[in-house]
Amino acid sequence: MSEDNGEEKERLDKNKPKKDGNGKFIEDKFVASKDRLMATAENNKDFELNVENYMLERDLMQKELGEKLIQAVKDFDHVQLATLLKGKAPVNYQDEETLATALHFAAGYGDRKALLILLKTNECDLLIKDGQGRLASTLSDIGGNDPATARLLTRMEKEQAIENGVDLSVFNYNL
Repeated sequence: MSEDNGEEKERLDKNKPKKDGNGKFIEDKFVASKDRLMATAENNKDFELNVENYMLERDLMQKELGEKLIQAVKDFDHVQLATLLKGKAPVNYQDEETLATALHFAAGYGDRKALLILLKTNECDLLIKDGQGRLASTLSDIGGNDPATARLLTRMEKEQAIENGVDLSVFNYNL
């Protein structure tokens, strides 16, 4: 019977949490690894949710700034336009309804000052077409009634197209 008690005691001792020399419990390596793995998986889920939320918030903020940028052009508010651009508003944001950018609106309104402010950012994609397939140069000539600015924008569009390896024939330029 004492032999059975000895085996039972040894079995219980094996399952008993062990202590190190300082009296602290030593975790079972498997259990500790499993717990760390579970915590890591949970942290990864939290991280993925945080990244997704950040991206959604960033997109909403960029949309809001883009809409404000276009509104500043529509209002001929050059101070607000410059301020938004300094705050990194997306200069190439396209209006959801018309697909026009702030550059399209400035060109269509014949607002040379707004055009200059936008172009000075060196970030304008001059090759973006609005929902009707028009470039800013077209709007400058038609809506803005400013053939000189239209010619300037056309020259800049051609330069940007060449720099980006874009086939100029898609823009119906007289080559």
